[in-house]
Amino acid sequence: MRFVILGDLHYSDYLTPEQAAARDRIFTHFFQQVLDQHPDFVFAVGDTTHWGTLSEMRGLEAIVKATQLPLIRVTGNHDCCSVDKALLAPFFLGGRRSQSVTDLYTSFDASNVRFVLLDTARSKHDPAPGGFLSPAQLDWLEQQILTFNETDSLQHLVLLGHYPLTNTTRRSHREVMSIFNSDAVTRVFALLQAGLESPKSGYYFCGHNHTHSIYESPDLPWLHVQTADPLDCRSFRLVTIDCTGLEIKTIDFDLSSPHLQADFETARDNIPSGFAPQKFAASYGEATDRYVLRRATVSV
Repeated sequence: MRFVILGDLHYSDYLTPEQAAARDRIFTHFFQQVLDQHPDFVFAVGDTTHWGTLSEMRGLEAIVKATQLPLIRVTGNHDCCSVDKALLAPFFLGGRRSQSVTDLYTSFDASNVRFVLLDTARSKHDPAPGGFLSPAQLDWLEQQILTFNETDSLQHLVLLGHYPLTNTTRRSHREVMSIFNSDAVTRVFALLQAGLESPKSGYYFCGHNHTHSIYESPDLPWLHVQTADPLDCRSFRLVTIDCTGLEIKTIDFDLSSPHLQADFETARDNIPSGFAPQKFAASYGEATDRYVLRRATVSV
């Protein structure tokens, strides 16, 4: 199995038709390069749009459909800042029905992987800082992990959300840069059972902080993988799972064409407000932030 992780896309409405055309060309190029990897799934870990307007949602969806990208989106804070989540539902979770009437989260199994799509973004009516998992979502997540533990055919537990847990990946120590109730979430994560007799592994893929970062939990069998926004890091994650284990690579977008480079710079530099471009070196991270290889402890 192969799947791709895209960081915060920040697809935005622009002030001029020329800027919008450059945006659509560069996103089409991004998606075509992702498709060249032949992924089974493509996950966008929140902030897929910049202001969460229906105009932005529809514009991004048009490119997704035109390229036939198998995109599955989870919510980010930017996605949820303009309209109610009920109106956002058709654009998220890859067409799957949410397990909640107020939040957007669900799960599905594929091969030996359980994918859990989390909603860590607050609604537009909640002004509190940082991400949040509701008590109902925490209870549901607990059941997802417990049933995963008991299912012999499942080996990898892959969670996807926008905000990281506090004090894990880079910048997550800041108040608005992580899940506010991370302690409660960590207690649920701790329910994952793994050991020499059970080669089950947990992975949490997140975004939000606009920098690649990989963090290995010292006390729990979890790997935290934070992915930067393509408009800064110019790259995406490729995850491969086979009978020997899991490999995470960071793949650079090809921007060698002067025309593509110009479109990239136009899209990056002309978001009307609320987007501060990061230095490439900071968003790209160190070598240990871009690659990891995990092998199974027993034959599978």
